[in-house]
Amino acid sequence: MQKASDYNGKQHNAFTASPLSVSSVTVPPVTNFEQWNGAKQTHSENNRTDSASLLAVRAKGNDAESVFAALAASHPSLQPDMPRPPSLSSLSLNNENHLKNPLLHLPVPDLPSSTSQPMDLNAKAIVTTPDGNTYQSIICPFDERVHYTPHAELDKLPSKELAESDIVFSKEFAELSMMCRVLSMAMDPTVPLLDRFKFLCIVSSSLDEHFAKRLGSIPKLDLNDLKTATINLRRHVRPKTKYEEDLTVALRTIMEKQSKCLTSDLLPRLAERGIEIVSRDKLDDSQKEKMTAYFKENLRPALTPTVIDATHPFPLIQSHDIYIYVRLFNPKNGARRTVLFRCPSNNRLIPIDESGLKFVTSEDVCLANLNLICHSMIVMGAYPFRVTRNTKISIEDESLSDMTDLFDFIVDEVHRRRQAPATRLEVMTDAPQQMIDLLVNKLCLDDLDVYVVDTPYLDLSSCMSLAFVPLPWLRQVMRDPGVPSPFKGLQNRLIADPGAIFGIIRKEDILVEYPRDNFENSAVLFLHAAARDPRVRSIKSVLYRGGGNSPIVAALIRAAKNGKEVSVVIELKASFDEIQNSEYARALQVAGCNVTYGMMGLKVHSKIMLVVREESDGSLCSYCNISTGNFNPKTAKLYTDYCLFTSDKEICTDVLDVFNHLTGYSENTEYRCLLVSPVNMLETFIHLIRQEAKNAREGKPARIACQMNGLSDKKITKELYDASQAGVRIDLIVRAACRIRPGIKGLSENINVYSWVGQLLQHRRVYYFHAGGEGKYFIGSADWRTRNLTGRVEVIVPIRDAYLRKRLSKAFELIDDGRWVWRMASDGHYYKGFPAPKSPPVSVSIAPSAKELSKSKKAENRSSDSDADERSQEQFDFVPSPEDPSFMDNEASEGLLKFPADTNGSALPTSESHVEAKKPTKRSRSRPRYVINIKGNTKMVDKVAVGVVPIRFVEGEGDFDSIQVLMVAREPDDPWAVPKGGQNEGETQIDATIRIAREKAGVSSYEILANLGWIEVDKGQKQSAFQTVVLLAKELGTTVGRNRRRQWMPIREALEYSRGEHRHEFTAKALDRAIAAVKSWCDGMGDGSSLNAGVAGASSIHSTPSTPALSIVNGSASSVQETFIDNQDRNVSARTLRDSH
Repeated sequence: MQKASDYNGKQHNAFTASPLSVSSVTVPPVTNFEQWNGAKQTHSENNRTDSASLLAVRAKGNDAESVFAALAASHPSLQPDMPRPPSLSSLSLNNENHLKNPLLHLPVPDLPSSTSQPMDLNAKAIVTTPDGNTYQSIICPFDERVHYTPHAELDKLPSKELAESDIVFSKEFAELSMMCRVLSMAMDPTVPLLDRFKFLCIVSSSLDEHFAKRLGSIPKLDLNDLKTATINLRRHVRPKTKYEEDLTVALRTIMEKQSKCLTSDLLPRLAERGIEIVSRDKLDDSQKEKMTAYFKENLRPALTPTVIDATHPFPLIQSHDIYIYVRLFNPKNGARRTVLFRCPSNNRLIPIDESGLKFVTSEDVCLANLNLICHSMIVMGAYPFRVTRNTKISIEDESLSDMTDLFDFIVDEVHRRRQAPATRLEVMTDAPQQMIDLLVNKLCLDDLDVYVVDTPYLDLSSCMSLAFVPLPWLRQVMRDPGVPSPFKGLQNRLIADPGAIFGIIRKEDILVEYPRDNFENSAVLFLHAAARDPRVRSIKSVLYRGGGNSPIVAALIRAAKNGKEVSVVIELKASFDEIQNSEYARALQVAGCNVTYGMMGLKVHSKIMLVVREESDGSLCSYCNISTGNFNPKTAKLYTDYCLFTSDKEICTDVLDVFNHLTGYSENTEYRCLLVSPVNMLETFIHLIRQEAKNAREGKPARIACQMNGLSDKKITKELYDASQAGVRIDLIVRAACRIRPGIKGLSENINVYSWVGQLLQHRRVYYFHAGGEGKYFIGSADWRTRNLTGRVEVIVPIRDAYLRKRLSKAFELIDDGRWVWRMASDGHYYKGFPAPKSPPVSVSIAPSAKELSKSKKAENRSSDSDADERSQEQFDFVPSPEDPSFMDNEASEGLLKFPADTNGSALPTSESHVEAKKPTKRSRSRPRYVINIKGNTKMVDKVAVGVVPIRFVEGEGDFDSIQVLMVAREPDDPWAVPKGGQNEGETQIDATIRIAREKAGVSSYEILANLGWIEVDKGQKQSAFQTVVLLAKELGTTVGRNRRRQWMPIREALEYSRGEHRHEFTAKALDRAIAAVKSWCDGMGDGSSLNAGVAGASSIHSTPSTPALSIVNGSASSVQETFIDNQDRNVSARTLRDSH
């Protein structure tokens, strides 16, 4: 590990080339790589930390300084390579050396005494761009002890050595780097408070997974001498080397930072808002009585106390569960005993009142009621602990014969892993040494495997439900998934005609994007239709992770019961889903499905479905669904994925061949268009990369852009280095581990590596190759990891439709996201907080091949509502009936229209006029799609949508001159405007208004003031009509999707702005009409009644009976008052910006 002191006084330019490039620190080069690799595995028994060191760490509070001091004292060899963190007196953000040095590790500054102000615990540095501009960037990893620094000069290594040597890339440290990027989100004060807590829980879950697979696949152990076998196994698989010690220090550093973020920042701020995990000693008498009753009814029946003595062998400690270690004293005979019992894990957080904001942990309830478990005993001490075991299942081909049932084998393996070797022991700071010694001895651990948790409770991952308490303004508002445009209105049609969906897929390929699109209205709808359609002959599907209560499994069972031939390949070896998949396999078999358990030697990781249907002419036609993610409704709401529905004959025939290979006994070595691993995928990708390199050498345009979860394959890495040297521009969005080192002079200067970490998990796999202007796009289930390319059955499909290719190009717009995207430097650090490149890294001007020219006209005529960013908000794609009240018009009158809110969420009250909506038979942009009727006047328009004018009163209700309007803008160069958007299928007009106000302006609490009626806007040959509403904004939360700016403007200034050089016709008309309506109401408000009383039936998105109105800060006429509502504490902080308009 590199010393931090080595960086002192050195000047670095973070951007030596267009890609982010940080100069590496010079270290003694390694000339003998075999010697280094051998040294990495050398057993160093003298460098082990003893229990005295661990006690010293615990006695000093287990902070970063104490951990280092204790390790350094017992590890003399660590001192040259393990730097002591510099003190604040030597380095700070204002230090001259640090301002020029982005690689310095900054210690966390002293925490302020008050938690009212948000704290940013992220380490920062100043980076300099080629044009001389400097930016403050967040560094990740935030501590040099977590960062892996190879002892080699990377720019001196050949591409083959750089790509293949384990000196350069460490898989374990790359995983920890990803954890640090997630932890950085938890430490970022600009992230909503509950989301910060959620990210902290995700870090705990990632740490659990790291320790659960730390020893790799565990072979069978000698059960006659399990202790000796376990010790020998640990020493053989992971000997205590310098590398293993460095990894342990890195893990402790992450846990320390996580603990400080939780205890010093998040928990106090959560408590200020009434969200709290209350300790048992802070419960009042009534709460204690309630918890005792809960314990007797729900916890005590599930407890099994086990005493530790000569007649009771040491019990099996299950992985990931919380146990209680109790020391008891018998006053009758003076005997002392130790008792262990497991806390029930089904409900970790128990609510203590009706607010749903205060909880107590299940182990705290157990600790408070020990007298009901250990009758007549004196409790001398009780301490919780938690053990993590290595639970990765090992499936070896030689252990299975042709007649062995894989299902029975997996069931046995799942049972056996309960006794797998332990890899971690977590204890609290008050845990006695006697307990630690007992558990370390019984679990065959050593002192480096003991982790002292300096937080109020263990297992933060099981507290995830706290992030979803009913306070929506404290978390990022997520857009509700919509119905994919081609499938809108289809669900009702399928009742009478189940085959209608296949007619739509036959006409054109359909690309669905999760979570923007609804999983139930795409993949599930596809299978439900197949199950009910009498013309469907067979259904084939692969199931890897279906989740609980899978609707996919339910649809397959229904299809089998309806007489379809259903074949399901269910992967029993899916890590940590073995039990769930085994249950699904049984249920499918009972229903009459043909179930295959996967393949020997390979995991079936592909995401494919196939439906074979007999058409009206008697011919058989196939339809397939190929996805980048699992067919799982839960992850479809949290992961970004693509899904292709197609009836292309070549693609469907290839998918059929894959299923025949999985269910039968064949080896297909050639596929027409699919990339299938381990058959032709790796070779095809290498060929495509080399073709780009060839084009670059010949002076032709060349470009590669990819988005994936991980990149670790050595062959792919070498080819990318060679392509970069040839001049190919390469942009890689890699969420997790990446073997590539970008920005190395003469080797990888043309490579950029990004990692996007945000509210959603970036999971899609998209590959783009310029291909001489043809533009080849691929999507599928495989990453560029060795396990995907050679050890799994994966499927990648080419996207042939030019219009869908254009949509896929938007996947690379993540690079421009300055808030969530990280950029890797040549030293392996990630940086965030600098402007993205001005030009898009992927060209969207794709020259179609001759085969696709016939499709280009169809792509051009498609509705704009398929645009990947604005389709669900800006367009209608269904035909509302003339009786639909959501299209009734209310033309604004002179006075303010006041009306009660509809308790059923229907549209606003209407006058006598209404709108008739008709859709032309021929779909074309040049012809209107809707007919609206405004008080007897008929108007043809291309688009109907909703608009919102959020206002507030600065001085007081009824003072017109104090009115301000909330304006929004997406990009810095976009004009300010009032929010507007489209109406989704099934939404009423008021529902759409609420959603647009919530998503685009972040209005989380409001009162409805007026309906301004239809506002018509002409844009050349396109006419639009917006049903517009005025809202009194009471509270702001967060916006949805891409970053949106917002600010309050005096309403008259906003009107003048929208009419000036930043002309925005809809905003100008909406404000003009809003001014007339609200002014009329203000002029007539002579009785002094409050606005709250004046508007009957005021509604809000969430219940806020005690929420006060926003406090407002006055602004001068020469400035624009911009007020931001803190997402965490709902306090109002205002800053005045000079009017640059």
